Amino acid sequence: MELLKLHVETLNKFGFIIEVLGPESYFLKAVPAYLKNLQADYRQLIYNILDDLTTFNAEGLEEKITSSIAASIACHSAIKANEEAPLAVLESVVHALFSCKNPYVCPHGRPAIIRMSIDELAKKFKRK
Repeated sequence: MELLKLHVETLNKFGFIIEVLGPESYFLKAVPAYLKNLQADYRQLIYNILDDLTTFNAEGLEEKITSSIAASIACHSAIKANEEAPLAVLESVVHALFSCKNPYVCPHGRPAIIRMSIDELAKKFKRK
């Protein structure tokens, strides 16, 4: 709760409307419009964001905090393994990925693209 109280204004800047009701409770009134079509567990998203923010215990780290929140939202909003998505959505994701400054990793540093030679690919399909 202390961490939520510390960062509630920053979360509000991202489009979350959060009211702290008391020492142990809060009310999530609204989520950002860009998340509204997701079948997301918003409560878990807030917990994930706060968990990521536990490393930032000093005020004045606005840029790092903002980056951390954006990364949490991006990862939570991502198309997951075995999740179906329309071709147009997938094409949009690939287009957006290659428009990024660094398309090779996700916001948390995990690989988004891997390089594989034709020989390696053939071996995977037992063609060599």
